[in-house]
Amino acid sequence: MGGKVFTDLRVPRLPHELYHHVRIHCQKALRDFYVDVLSPPEAPDKPDHGDIDFLVARPILSPIEPDDVASSFGALKHKRIPNSKTTHYAVPLPGREHEFAQVDVHVCSEGHFHWEAFLHAYGDMMQILGVLNRPIGLTANEKGLHIRVREIEAKNRKRAMVFLTSDPHVAMRFLRLDVDAYEAGFQSNEQIYRWCFQGELYSEPIMLATTSNDRSRLRKRDMFTTCLQDWLPAHRQELFPPTRRIWTRDEVRDKALEWFPDAQRKYEEAMGHNMLEEWQLGVLADMREKCLGELGEKAAREVIRGSKRFVDRADGAWRVNEAAPEENIGLVPVWMDHLQTEDDKARFLEWFKENWRDVKALETKRGKVAKDLRATAKSGRETILP
Repeated sequence: MGGKVFTDLRVPRLPHELYHHVRIHCQKALRDFYVDVLSPPEAPDKPDHGDIDFLVARPILSPIEPDDVASSFGALKHKRIPNSKTTHYAVPLPGREHEFAQVDVHVCSEGHFHWEAFLHAYGDMMQILGVLNRPIGLTANEKGLHIRVREIEAKNRKRAMVFLTSDPHVAMRFLRLDVDAYEAGFQSNEQIYRWCFQGELYSEPIMLATTSNDRSRLRKRDMFTTCLQDWLPAHRQELFPPTRRIWTRDEVRDKALEWFPDAQRKYEEAMGHNMLEEWQLGVLADMREKCLGELGEKAAREVIRGSKRFVDRADGAWRVNEAAPEENIGLVPVWMDHLQTEDDKARFLEWFKENWRDVKALETKRGKVAKDLRATAKSGRETILP
């Protein structure tokens, strides 16, 4: 969960018996602090163990101090990376002098305990599901299962996410994964592989290692690599016979919007916002092409930038406003809200073609003033004696 943190201590790989001994000890201790305590199940075929991971939620007393947890564990020390919800503890190994287990305790976001338990269960299981989810437009992250809006994700992957659910059972049923088999537990890695690939929405994955994350997993994640490079090729014909239905990304999207009514509204909002933004960016492109064709790229950018500061609309008319307040220059200017139709755009472009030189003059003047102020400030700093 956190990688090796205590580089100054001897933290060996743990055999099964010692791993379970320390895990039980720490789990009992954590139940004095949290209502929900879980150590996610490991990959069944692991020959030994590294860190001991715990997920916790709903503190019994608040706040929970890491020093108190460390004392309950009998830990030598603890560490938490800034802005992280995970605290790492160095717990002495019984019968092994100067050797420690790294115990990672992650505090789950409110209402996400069961989802995060699903994300971290059975080693690389979620990494494998991620490869299967990707081509059909699905993403599972720490907040839940999402569809990705195709029209948006190339520009803004975060904004392309439309939330579906953070209930593991609902997610599994939607993906047509066997909930009962998951709850019964897996006795081998092969059972996990087979369970993942039997999800009926999934098509045969094309693992090209096209992203840095893929390449990193192939180097570092043994279970992930074994599944995709060894086990899958050996079982490909069995898992993906000619009779198996191939779901397209659009079909999965439509199914998701049918299953999750709230997602339909969010999807429509995202699409509407994207269409508006595309139209507004088209206005900026038309300003450059139809009004500023005589200018070079640098000068044209200066005019467009100035339009975001000095153009506004008052009493039903466009104007160049020298007294316009300094605003945060974003992707789309605020005055764009006045352009609702193609006729609005045509009238604005006609006005802008006649007035862009005034905009350029103001923006050039503003830039020169800002440059002079920076030079003055720099000169003042350089003349200050120690």
